[in-house]
Amino acid sequence: MSFRVRVRRLASSIADLVAGIGHPNANVRRRALRAELATLNAFYEREGLAFRISEERLPESLLRWERYVDETFDARDPDRFYASWTGEIGALNLAVNVQDQLRRSGLVAALQGIDWRGLRVLDVGAGSAAIHAFTRAAREVVLLDVENLATRYNRFKFAGDPRYRVTGPGTLAGGESFDVVICIDVLEHLREPSRFFAESIEPFVARRGRLLLQSPWGAGVKEHLPEAPRDWKSEGGAAHLARAFRRVRVLNPIVAAYAPSGLYARRAP
Repeated sequence: MSFRVRVRRLASSIADLVAGIGHPNANVRRRALRAELATLNAFYEREGLAFRISEERLPESLLRWERYVDETFDARDPDRFYASWTGEIGALNLAVNVQDQLRRSGLVAALQGIDWRGLRVLDVGAGSAAIHAFTRAAREVVLLDVENLATRYNRFKFAGDPRYRVTGPGTLAGGESFDVVICIDVLEHLREPSRFFAESIEPFVARRGRLLLQSPWGAGVKEHLPEAPRDWKSEGGAAHLARAFRRVRVLNPIVAAYAPSGLYARRAP
């Protein structure tokens, strides 16, 4: 990975890291991380994977993942990159995703600020679903993602808990709605985020529902598609978000200056 890309990636995370130091939820996030890593290692063992992860090995794993992305990602064929997330590479991606989700003090604070009791929740692009350590009081949680090692991990993690459903694209019924829809770090990986938002996110937010959305494009991250922010502005995604929702809380102030980042409430019709 080039020095310039490393600097840009660091810049894209600086608000999360600075805000996390001494943040009131720092201990809560660390406890959640430890519990998640223990579950992750149990999953690796069940899958017959030699890969193991610990807090001490997370920085090394992140650097290893960055090198892998730099060497293998091709924006002309991103599906090939995602298809490689199997075996040890899939295990490495899972470990990095767990760390990425639980280091975000702003996101975790927003999750902690919601009374989840009785709510229906949809997470679009759930990944490791590590943040759902904070949604345990919800009535129902649907974790939606393409089939991969992460979806198998989530079935393992939530086995025996009927409130959690792991499913894939195109499986939700028309007219179905959720009190909270979560979509974190997904749109920047799509060529047509405006269309995806209009078809796969906004329609599923209930009339008085809320949306947790963040898409940090343009941060020098190689696997972020350059078409995404252009499409978001030119094809109506930004206007659609502003028309349908109002932001009530910022997740990351640096990202919020140039891209969606916040807890949004649906506007009254």
